[in-house]
Amino acid sequence: MKRKFTIFALAVCALLCLFAFTGCGGKCSTHEFTAAECIWNDDGTALVVATCGVCGEQITEQAAVSETVIKKPTCTQSGLSKRTATVSIGGNTFNTFESPEQQIKPTGHDYGETKYSWREKDGVQYCKASKSCAHCNDKIEEEVAASLKATAPTCYREGENVYTAVFTKDFKTAKKTERIDKIAHTYGGNVEYVWKNHKCTATETCVVCGDKRSSIAAAVVYEEISPATCTEDGEGRYWATFTNPIFSAQEERVSIPKHHDYGTPEYRWNAEHTECTAKSVCVGCGDEIIKTANAFDIKTTVVKEATCTEDGLRVYAASFVINGEKYKAEAEEVIPSKGGHDYGEITYLWSADNRACTAKKVCKECGDTISEVQTASIEVIESPTCLEDGRERCTVNFVNAEFESQSKETVIPRNGHSEGRKEYEWSADHKSCTVKVYCSVCDEICYEETTTNVTSTVITEPTCSSTGERRYVAVFARADLRTVKYAEETVSHKYSQPTYRYFWEDGVLKCEATKKCVFGETVTEIATGKFVSDDGRLKYVVEFEDEDFETQTYEITISE
Repeated sequence: MKRKFTIFALAVCALLCLFAFTGCGGKCSTHEFTAAECIWNDDGTALVVATCGVCGEQITEQAAVSETVIKKPTCTQSGLSKRTATVSIGGNTFNTFESPEQQIKPTGHDYGETKYSWREKDGVQYCKASKSCAHCNDKIEEEVAASLKATAPTCYREGENVYTAVFTKDFKTAKKTERIDKIAHTYGGNVEYVWKNHKCTATETCVVCGDKRSSIAAAVVYEEISPATCTEDGEGRYWATFTNPIFSAQEERVSIPKHHDYGTPEYRWNAEHTECTAKSVCVGCGDEIIKTANAFDIKTTVVKEATCTEDGLRVYAASFVINGEKYKAEAEEVIPSKGGHDYGEITYLWSADNRACTAKKVCKECGDTISEVQTASIEVIESPTCLEDGRERCTVNFVNAEFESQSKETVIPRNGHSEGRKEYEWSADHKSCTVKVYCSVCDEICYEETTTNVTSTVITEPTCSSTGERRYVAVFARADLRTVKYAEETVSHKYSQPTYRYFWEDGVLKCEATKKCVFGETVTEIATGKFVSDDGRLKYVVEFEDEDFETQTYEITISE
């Protein structure tokens, strides 16, 4: 541990005089610290031990430490700093303790992002890596040849060249990839032909990847070489041709099995349609095939239901398989009608506006409907007014004699007021205005509103000697209501506070009163007062004819 001692010395004579009366074995009532020692710790803190110059007692205090950089460190060079310790003990401030200079470690380089650049030379890819320090611009560079990993392209996928650059310095490995387009298919070689369901398919193979491409014949023609009979097989041929010229025409030979040539079956139904017999005869040898369908095999379908006035239709169907072929026999049966409609009660339905009526009757069995719509004739019984409803009678007569005439009384809605003339009434102070709207039919008030939304504009300013004019505009809640009024405006004099002045004229004391109107006119009145004795005092009282001028009193003091 390093220590630094600092001794504060006072004048020896002064100390001897100051502490001459202190006993050798006693303690000081007030210490006089004359020496201090600073102990620096490894963690940068400091303790100060102060010694009393009289009694020798020591006090230890933690010092406040501040650090000053003498020389800033750089990326590669160390810097320097020093520390100063300060502490107050017994009223003395010891602030001259300084530590030896301390080294500050170099900051080290702060390299930014690495930049990579590629170039090609003599068929070899080179990669250059570089980075610079943000503080001192120190730069590190390295260029290396890249290794290549190549993947050849095929007909199905792209190829690629992957270049990898590995650096010896502090750089990450860099990679660059180049894409190589796929190779187009090259078809050729032997062609394979396959027949399936009398269709021919030609297949060719890519010589690069083995991919197969197939084409179906554009046209297939069948011809019969020898017909089949009831006892011997025949022979036929399919001939396939392609649009692609590299494909040759192909032939498929087929055997035609011997078979009977049965014609269309003849069908016979029983009267109840519960049994049907089918008979087919071979046109070549006369061989017969007879099959019977019973009620379990016969399907019954009602095509059209019978109504009250029209017959219906029922269809019976029987299915057969003869010599591998499917056949279907059908028979129809009429369903008799019900012999006429059964209509229910007649209903009458008025339209929403009562200007038409519909009469209708519906069959209970089939829903058949007979209806008739007629327009009503209107008879006004009592005409409506603005505020009272009227009455009318609506009558409907039908053409169909089964439908009875209908009649009903309905209300004619009141007409409501129709706005006509408008009257505007202004208040005396023009701060409000009332509008009354009268009905153009009955002349009753149908709308009334009072508004205080009044604006005014001075057209001509009035004075105390001339009449002015002001424009008033009243705006109502209804946007269509608005009125303008022009009114004369007068003002009276507006005098300032009167002033009074006493003066002597021809040996007489007089008082002059003056008032001035804001519009410029000045009024002056001179009056002579009279002496009045009041409680032994003599007062001079002046009265004026103008009411705006107050009586003035001038008190006179009489000396004895």
